[in-house]
Amino acid sequence: MRPPGPGTVPSATPRRAGPIGYAIAVVVGVLALAALIPPSALTGSEGIWRFPPADLSQNLTGHLAFQRGPWGLPLLQAPNLAWPHGASIAMTDSNPLLSLFAKLLAGIVGRPVNLFGLWLAVCWLLQPVAAVYALDGFAARALDGFAARALGSRIAVAILAVLFPALLDRAEHINLCAHFLILFALGMAVRMMRAPTPGGWRGWRAPVLLLVATILIHPYLFLFALALFAAPALQRLVVVPRRPGWAIAGLGVATAVPVAIFLALSGTLGGGEFGFGIFSMNLAAPFWPQRSGLFGADLPMLDATGGQREGFNYLGGGILLLIALALGLGVRHGDIAWRRWWPLLAALVALTGIALSNRVYLGPIRLFAIESSALESLMGVVRASGRAFWPVGYALLLWSVGQVERRLSPGLAWGVLALAVGLQIVDTAPVRADMRAYWQGVPAPASALRPDDGTLLSAASLCETELSGDARAAQLRLAAIRAGMALNEIQLSRPPAGTSCEATSSDLLDLALRAGELRAFVGAPALARFRRAALGAEIACREQRDPGHPGMILCRHAQVSDGAPDGAPDGAPDGAPEGAPGPVGGRVARLHPPASGIAGAALYPLLSWGWRADAQGVLWSSGPRATLLFHLDGLAAGTAVLVRLTLDGVARHPGGSSVARFRAGANDWGPPTHPAMEAVLRDLAASQVEVPLTVPAERGGMVRIVIDIPAPVDPRTRGGAIPVRWAGVRLHSLDVRVAP
Repeated sequence: MRPPGPGTVPSATPRRAGPIGYAIAVVVGVLALAALIPPSALTGSEGIWRFPPADLSQNLTGHLAFQRGPWGLPLLQAPNLAWPHGASIAMTDSNPLLSLFAKLLAGIVGRPVNLFGLWLAVCWLLQPVAAVYALDGFAARALDGFAARALGSRIAVAILAVLFPALLDRAEHINLCAHFLILFALGMAVRMMRAPTPGGWRGWRAPVLLLVATILIHPYLFLFALALFAAPALQRLVVVPRRPGWAIAGLGVATAVPVAIFLALSGTLGGGEFGFGIFSMNLAAPFWPQRSGLFGADLPMLDATGGQREGFNYLGGGILLLIALALGLGVRHGDIAWRRWWPLLAALVALTGIALSNRVYLGPIRLFAIESSALESLMGVVRASGRAFWPVGYALLLWSVGQVERRLSPGLAWGVLALAVGLQIVDTAPVRADMRAYWQGVPAPASALRPDDGTLLSAASLCETELSGDARAAQLRLAAIRAGMALNEIQLSRPPAGTSCEATSSDLLDLALRAGELRAFVGAPALARFRRAALGAEIACREQRDPGHPGMILCRHAQVSDGAPDGAPDGAPDGAPEGAPGPVGGRVARLHPPASGIAGAALYPLLSWGWRADAQGVLWSSGPRATLLFHLDGLAAGTAVLVRLTLDGVARHPGGSSVARFRAGANDWGPPTHPAMEAVLRDLAASQVEVPLTVPAERGGMVRIVIDIPAPVDPRTRGGAIPVRWAGVRLHSLDVRVAP
């Protein structure tokens, strides 16, 4: 097969695997499923499902919560998550497409059902089928009868697709096991590029349907597939500029329709999160043997940022062998440039750039960086950008198998492909063992919940500051949903604008319990900040410790206690160290107005959430929210008070300004007595803000001041010795006086 000249479209010769090819793929899928997934994981009720890890707990919580609630609008809204407002299960990565089917089934059987076990089976059964389909598009020979060359390539690509290391590594992200969607997208995109004439709207029907499925399974899959479908549009627009309007309109519809459906069903598109530039791919990741059975499973993982574990993209010894051989064959035959495929190459290069992010590392060496808060905010929707290399890895696999099939004799091709499969089997042994162990699950500990613990659970684990605490909190939320409780909060993978983990966590630390609420403080960071005094009067608390875990404290109103002993201390087990910002020994500080010039270490007992002290003891807010919590003693309830804060802003550029919002009131869930106020603060120059509040009658005049920073600043983009990852304000002093 000689490649066409520049500016032409490849032949439209049909590339069909036929029954033989897909039969091989189904057999490979069944064998892979049996070898990789324990039967208990497929049931949806046994094994790992009794006590799933953190991410899986989050996914399953949304899946089951959605089925417990009534149908409503938006369709994917679950009112028992983030009560009372509700949350979309698209934001909990609960596979909305699967959950819609599950809710229909739950209405028939009368109870929630877990379809994630079935989903696992679908992923592994369709992976080799999609690989064979995609291979046909990559110039593989049509399978006429038992053509030895084509038969060998289909067997090899089916096996190598289920031994793709990045797929085997996706155990903890069950929806992202749907790599078969990437392979189907590759196969469709290449077929569209082969078509001799523009297909019009009919040519975009299948891509649109696939893109709708991807966005309702996981948005990352949608973005990767959309990038692949940009290639045929670009080809029609530039390479073969005939009826380019179809290219623009087709890609526009393929983008807009899935997004519109997602928005209509979910009610929100979600937002980006911090992490782009951290959860990236190392430039050496595809080639460096990480978790390798050939070169040693104990070789160091490539992680120059603290998050490049998400960019695990080692291709495996067998696939690397095929790529090296295919490159050699391409050079020998003079078509390595792949001229007619440059639009697809452009899409793959773009995906590789996203995977590498704005900070490119080769091993531990930083090659270059583009420090830009605007860029990181824009790309926040793909914060785990290292995953964007998956389509590139599959394209390399398919192209290399196609090259081996076309360029080598049947006998030699069989030998090379068999060697590659053998190497891949050996090389992926550690990853496969880890995957099977993951799906085997661990024994579930005794339940932390009691039958009369209330109707609403709030679990404070403080924004993933401790992974074990975050996992235990996720498991506690799942247990609560299974018990029929609602959740006050839920971890969201792409929180919509105006919501943040910091806001939720600060509320759970500072505000009093609501009626029927059970509040859990999970993990060491939450325990260190626990203050029983902030939760209200007549509160009963108990401790629970699990082996290998720092434990948790659970609090509720004493009147619902079942009489069991409640032994939790008034504060954290050990308290925070003296002289550090934040609660000390679980106490809530007391002020006797008028009070002026409270500064330095005297401020520390007043601080609650989101503060850090630098080496000189100056206080900086860390993240989008910081709070203060204290009693006002000696004043009658209803007294108007002014709290004057002397503080600096932190702007994106030295000498600029920033905005912060202030509100104050009682530490309860009721409406504020004073409206929030906004202030423009000079960059690292003292400003004064007077915040009005009214002394509440409840809880001895306890008040709370909240400082929200809409756009905290990354110090790396502006320089300077700022001791926090995201800075908002720098607090110098506080004065309190009775309003005139």
